[in-house]
Amino acid sequence: MTAEEYFKTPESNLHIELVDGEIITYGSQSGIHHDIKMGMYLYVSDYIKNQKHEYSVFTMPSDVPFDEYNVAQPDIYIANEKIPKDTHHVTSVPLFIAEICDPYKNDSENYLKKLYMYSESGVREYWIVDPKFERVMVYRFFEDDSAPRIFTFTQSVPIGIWNDELTICINDLLA
Repeated sequence: MTAEEYFKTPESNLHIELVDGEIITYGSQSGIHHDIKMGMYLYVSDYIKNQKHEYSVFTMPSDVPFDEYNVAQPDIYIANEKIPKDTHHVTSVPLFIAEICDPYKNDSENYLKKLYMYSESGVREYWIVDPKFERVMVYRFFEDDSAPRIFTFTQSVPIGIWNDELTICINDLLA
């Protein structure tokens, strides 16, 4: 399936993505997945408003087309432009993407596929938040060292696209 065909499918509130030309459907979110996603969204959104940055932050379901065969719905993503609220998908590549693993599903393979897609598409920073192991793997594609930085849920994790000005402690979001 192509991205063009994907966008012709009926609208849905399901978490559906096109990865390497194949439709991937995810089930409903667990409570911890939802809590982390919404906590991150509100925290980053408040930062953007307070700093008066020209960025937009989104949560899924919101489509991000990367190429002819890949359309993702990241859990959290930041675009470097103000996006109209009636828009269903962005046209530019997000600067930052965070994906939250569900501790009750075995979907880690999808996050690794996305790692390659995101790095090749121009995403500057990618987080994989893993509640099962209480860790955050941070990939900063804009730095020379491409090895992931690994943080625990008790540590403050800096967002590199803003020169580490904003940090997020996952445990604080869950408190």
